[in-house]
Amino acid sequence: MPNSDLTFTYGGTRPATYGRTLPGAYGPFPTAQYRLRLTAPNGRRIFTTALISIEATLEHSAVSTLTAEVPPFDGLSDFLLGDAVLEFRGERLFGGTIVILPGPTTAETGTVDIHGPARTLTRGAISVGPFGGDAYEAIASVWGDYTPFDATVITPNSPTSLSDFSTEGTPMEVLRELHDLAGMRFTVQHQQQGPRVESYVPSENTKPAPWTGLTWDSDLDATEYGNAVEVYGGTKSGGGRAFARAEDTAEIDDVGEEPIRIDDSSLTTDADCQARADAALADYLGNDELSGRVDATPAVVLPGYHYDIPEFEMDGAVPTLPVEQTTLTESQGDARTTVSINDSGRGAVDILAALQRQAARLNQP
Repeated sequence: MPNSDLTFTYGGTRPATYGRTLPGAYGPFPTAQYRLRLTAPNGRRIFTTALISIEATLEHSAVSTLTAEVPPFDGLSDFLLGDAVLEFRGERLFGGTIVILPGPTTAETGTVDIHGPARTLTRGAISVGPFGGDAYEAIASVWGDYTPFDATVITPNSPTSLSDFSTEGTPMEVLRELHDLAGMRFTVQHQQQGPRVESYVPSENTKPAPWTGLTWDSDLDATEYGNAVEVYGGTKSGGGRAFARAEDTAEIDDVGEEPIRIDDSSLTTDADCQARADAALADYLGNDELSGRVDATPAVVLPGYHYDIPEFEMDGAVPTLPVEQTTLTESQGDARTTVSINDSGRGAVDILAALQRQAARLNQP
């Protein structure tokens, strides 16, 4: 494995820093703005800004990952299954376990893969229950009894009840199932040493935007949206055609009628048509979505929570939306955070209507 002409000291527990301009086939690279701290199982430690590129993907209710492209150096293999921490200007952004390192190679660069603390939840199998009482209490029990996490479980405003509930699987599968039942999510607190995690109802935990937006874009997609469904069935036993209508008057008032017609001759009663119309209306009302992204200066943005999104301000009103994923990247000196937003639960029509009402209140004399 070639050295990359980087000056550093390592051995014992002495830290070292390296990361000036990199030589090699890719041309010179500036010192990265991010810093990666690697600690080997034997205690050796290196701080490096010699990061040709880096991408950390932070997820809620899942395993977050970090991939760094670095110049290989002798002894890098010592760090396999060691700890890694990504920092920006002294602030901790991400921490995890080093699971992939480059082996012997003649390449100028190699890839280091790091998995976040939730990696431990994907290993092994557990069987839990039966649980009664509130679902959030079962979640707290699983965190405490089956995982290494220091967990904070925020009590929902309207808790979901369980009755003799049992399940099995990996700790991740069990926790996801319980969180889905409770209408909750969980997010690893990457900026803290831990491992630490928080379980919560997203809409009940709103945070101010901790970033400074650089560029952003969004889409309001109502391609398949409908708010009034009419179902035309077959001939009824007493004659005449079976028929039913279902509508959402509030959304019709907000955006006008968006009709959907369904013809199904197999439905021969008004009641059957009504059941079909009600089910179809629920589906079509959900076929609207507000999604987008904000590219920002590097910052800790924990996914899963709802944030005020000032970049998506419309008519003087700032929407509150869930952040689904955060990506921290740097390539050739350009370091940034990308915040991915996707609200299909409430829908673009609901959000627009709420913003219009909020703007109207703001504009009142």
